[in-house]
Amino acid sequence: MLNTCGKLWQIKSFWTHLLLLLFLIRQKFDLIHLVWPPNVYEFILYVLRHKMILTVHDPFPHSGLDTFIVRLRRRFAFRLIPRFVILNKAQRQAFLDFYKLEPSKVTDSQLSCYTYLHTVAPDWTNVGAPDSYILFAGKISPYKGLDYLLPAMEKVHESCPDCRLIVAGGGKYHFDISHYKCLDYVDIRNRFIPDSQLVALIKNCAFMVCPYTDATQSGVIMSAYAFYKPVIATNVGGLPEMVRNEHYGLIIKEKDTDILANAIIKLWQHPEKIKTYSDNIRRSYNSGELSWKKIAEDMIQTYNNF
Repeated sequence: MLNTCGKLWQIKSFWTHLLLLLFLIRQKFDLIHLVWPPNVYEFILYVLRHKMILTVHDPFPHSGLDTFIVRLRRRFAFRLIPRFVILNKAQRQAFLDFYKLEPSKVTDSQLSCYTYLHTVAPDWTNVGAPDSYILFAGKISPYKGLDYLLPAMEKVHESCPDCRLIVAGGGKYHFDISHYKCLDYVDIRNRFIPDSQLVALIKNCAFMVCPYTDATQSGVIMSAYAFYKPVIATNVGGLPEMVRNEHYGLIIKEKDTDILANAIIKLWQHPEKIKTYSDNIRRSYNSGELSWKKIAEDMIQTYNNF
């Protein structure tokens, strides 16, 4: 991945990708694997489109992120690139139908847990005691469902007064959160959270909550699984595949404050379930069917069939 910044960064980025294109041509690579559709100033790379394969993280854009530029990038990518890797099966057919793709051009894969986080030294500044809170982490966006999680915590507090929520992530809220900032059992950290703080927060939480109103798959869940933390998530997109209800956590109906509150209470009051789910995550993601080793073996087979 090439990043540029400062004044005239688009021009610098185009120039950088032109040099990258010349390098790729000289090296005569057999295959070029992209993880995002090229941006407008990266379109020059399509000279080598016949060698490309693209991992599709979002078969369809998230709510509020479907801009003209996003649609333009996706339109070019799905018309010009010959092969794709999709990371959840739930949206496979809709993806094929919407973009009129041949099934043979799309390979199923999956995410594994974000083990790179194991290399990050935790920053324990202002982190609660182990298992003293639940955690929501990630950039604040309307589809993340915080307008359901925050009111749910008021119901949770009635049954579990010792349960705290930490909301860690920067972004603009689309609803008024002033009331929730005054609650002593809700800690809203509306700022960018560096990996060192994120790791500490995940390690000490009891479990994580992803009350999304729409989704594809979730890097937040894979971050939780890196430290064997169960997740409560909603029945949207590929999240049920990732959480597997009553196996790695709980899957609940989206956009329902009462159901969300009851799920949090259920898991908080049954630490033995948390341990069972944690053990299941450890087995599956360390060396089982969801490990990076198994995913890499399957991807090599995809490359060989390209």
